[in-house]
Amino acid sequence: MELVELARNGKTAALRQALPWTASLPEEDMATLLTELAAAQAAPESIDLLLTQWKHSADIYADPELHTALTRDLDPAD
Repeated sequence: MELVELARNGKTAALRQALPWTASLPEEDMATLLTELAAAQAAPESIDLLLTQWKHSADIYADPELHTALTRDLDPAD
């Protein structure tokens, strides 16, 4: 799969172009996505699930209100 090759070769810019939703991922998460995608070569059937999970993460980062709600410290009184 072309995406796996991009990940294995560290082609972050090309991967961001191929997957536009990655624009909202922080660099640290993008590096993790690259690592996980490169490792997925051993189990290609897991790539769709992996990308779906990362897309959901990107959706959360893209929505500041949702990101704040999901990452705030919970008050035990709530």
